[in-house]
Amino acid sequence: MREEHRVGRSAAVDLSWTAAASNDAPLFVFEVESTPSTGLANNALKVYGSPLEELVKPLFFFHLVLSGGQDNERIRNAQRLFGQHNYRIYRLTDGTPAPDLALDILRQHRRVSRNLDLWSTATALMEPGWGGLATVFAVLELAEQLRFESAYLCDYARLSMEDPAYVGLFARRVRTLSERPEANGPEGREASNPRPRDGYGGGPGDYISGLLETGIRIYAGDLADEDGPAAFETWMTSCGFGQRMIEPSFGLSRDYDGYVIGTAPIHYALTAALLKRHPRSHEWVIRDLANLLEGEFDRGLRPRFRLPAVLWLAHILAASPTEHDVATQRDPTFFDGLYARLGEHVREGGGLPAKLLLDPPRPFNPSEDVPEWIDEEEVVSLPSREALRAKGLALRGPTVPSGHPTAIQACLSSLISYEVYADPGAVILPLLYAEAAD
Repeated sequence: MREEHRVGRSAAVDLSWTAAASNDAPLFVFEVESTPSTGLANNALKVYGSPLEELVKPLFFFHLVLSGGQDNERIRNAQRLFGQHNYRIYRLTDGTPAPDLALDILRQHRRVSRNLDLWSTATALMEPGWGGLATVFAVLELAEQLRFESAYLCDYARLSMEDPAYVGLFARRVRTLSERPEANGPEGREASNPRPRDGYGGGPGDYISGLLETGIRIYAGDLADEDGPAAFETWMTSCGFGQRMIEPSFGLSRDYDGYVIGTAPIHYALTAALLKRHPRSHEWVIRDLANLLEGEFDRGLRPRFRLPAVLWLAHILAASPTEHDVATQRDPTFFDGLYARLGEHVREGGGLPAKLLLDPPRPFNPSEDVPEWIDEEEVVSLPSREALRAKGLALRGPTVPSGHPTAIQACLSSLISYEVYADPGAVILPLLYAEAAD
């Protein structure tokens, strides 16, 4: 991009885009007029009237006029005269937003490039004069329609963490990807050959992200709560071969073993915190985590290695709002039965390392880095559900601390960075127990 410079032999322009700094042939030309004076037509004529030998014509000429009404004769005549030559006039009068200008720039950019930096584009369009979020959303939607290659999920997640208004775009993108034929079956985005350009920039979400993504779709309203369980199941069984995306099929790979044992329970807890106002989907999360834990037991996983699932499920149950029983017509003893089973898992392992009760473990891979608490001798029993609820409230407080990430921010962050995993208890427990105090 070059400002106020000469193109060709003699045509001076306000702004142009070129393929290279040393190239005088502009791809696009921008001229800015403070008023629709006689110079309006002349500024277009110096480009289109120059012989081809002196100036190769641009792909598009953007002519901006900062004053003048809709019926201004000079604007109308210039548009009529040069409109057949990839030329358009944009009236930017009295601070009127310029969504048409932004959309046309994007359309023309697609003619010369397939790549787009969504984050930078959205940030730039939030500057005064462009029309705010309405223009940003229109541009981002057009970018998807034009099939730009970009890190959509990663950038939508980053934007949503800054402004929750973007969460709907993230949810829509997840749905769009899930509806593509290549997203279904063992060759889908979360199989062994993901599509990194539409992923999370090397973040955790590039591995197994569907649990969190489906939860975000429900939270954003892209899926109704009553449709949530079916949507979770659709994703969970999408790998084919009678397997589930998250199941204790140990031995497939070390990374997968580590995910199931240490990371998946954190994803369930994050999703539960996010869907605390969505009782049917929230119950599915609880049931599926409980089933995963029983699968670990059936496969003979050591009791201490089951503790991440035990602890996160215990806190989810302790913090779960009782009004969910009415909303889902569930037996009030449903949670109590699940919680009692957790106590059996703890007793089988000889007790629970005391320091883990209110600080559930970080992700770990038992094939590579066995944590020190595995052999911890200072143990306690799992307290009653009511007692754990009281402990959680006493430690974390009845409200989410100021400056603490919201549930949606924590879920999105866990897809694009590793910050949440460094101390998951400090991030997730306040989100769970704040709801318990409501």
